[in-house]
Amino acid sequence: MPIPNPLTAEDLIKKGANCGQLERFKAIFPKGAALTLKNCLKASKKWFSLYWFARNFLNPQQLEAYREGVDFLWQACEEKIP
Repeated sequence: MPIPNPLTAEDLIKKGANCGQLERFKAIFPKGAALTLKNCLKASKKWFSLYWFARNFLNPQQLEAYREGVDFLWQACEEKIP
């Protein structure tokens, strides 16, 4: 199933978002939001869980690519921060 675009609070409710994530999303994007890098960065800066989003909206191949990217970033951080 494709990811809704724009993504709305109703879409999160259908996926079982907890109250905290739902309220955060509605505060950041009261009218919903297009799925863009800019909006993902905006959401993450406001502590919206992109990991929750990935687990609930991405297909298995997309989720695997997301996890690989996150793992790469964590590894890079660990190498830079002793």
